[in-house]
Amino acid sequence: MLGTKAELKKTRFYQEIQEEEREAGKEEGKEELLIAAVPMGLQAGLSVAEIAKRFNVPVKRIQAIAKDYKAKN
Repeated sequence: MLGTKAELKKTRFYQEIQEEEREAGKEEGKEELLIAAVPMGLQAGLSVAEIAKRFNVPVKRIQAIAKDYKAKN
């Protein structure tokens, strides 16, 4: 049986869960950044391809974000 919270934090299971949560957080943050940056990039005159290249994401993802933004505004 596990003892203290400190002992739990030393387990591989706990550490793996923490790492998965960090990675998920990074992905969510990147998505939020894209959703904010794509409209600004388009307004600044950048093409969808240029934005995709700068953020290292597929062109289709930038197109989808741009389409969603246009539909909301």
